[in-house]
Amino acid sequence: MKTKFADKIAVIIYPDIKEFHKAINFEDAPDWVVGAAGKNLLMMVSPLNPGKVHNYESLMKSIIHELCHAVVLNMREQGQVGLPKWLDEGFAFYYAKQLTETNERILVNSDNEYEIPSWEILSNAGTVEFGDKNGYIFSALIVEFLISNYGYDAIRKLIIQPNDFEAIFGLSELELESKWRTHLRNSHKGG
Repeated sequence: MKTKFADKIAVIIYPDIKEFHKAINFEDAPDWVVGAAGKNLLMMVSPLNPGKVHNYESLMKSIIHELCHAVVLNMREQGQVGLPKWLDEGFAFYYAKQLTETNERILVNSDNEYEIPSWEILSNAGTVEFGDKNGYIFSALIVEFLISNYGYDAIRKLIIQPNDFEAIFGLSELELESKWRTHLRNSHKGG
């Protein structure tokens, strides 16, 4: 992603989910919330004590996911300001290889396109709502589509300037979203 870290990244591993949720001031967080990141900080639940939702392997992928957030924050002078949640979470989920055929198939087996949240909804959802709407998977499918069709350089440019759809893709955000929805429907017909 052509970025450098000016400082070391502090990594804090918590012994269990309860202690991690206390540390992030989100004590009633769902058990799937196991990591957090800042520009130079990674906070994680111990992979040796992953809780009921995750396992050792999924927490190892979560470490990569959180590191991706740190990379994105180090790429952008403006930090998270103006960065759509779907782009931030989708890039991290995609790059950490958390998008699997199983979770993708579960989402796209339905022919009802209204179950696919809009990019705007994914951008504005809170943490729990984002998870409840399968925002991580849908966002990773958006990023996968953009990388497959436009390359990593386009994603990098979009992360830096998330309002520059016309300059980067030659399409408006809504046109690009429509193209993605068509791709999603066409590539997953018949389950």
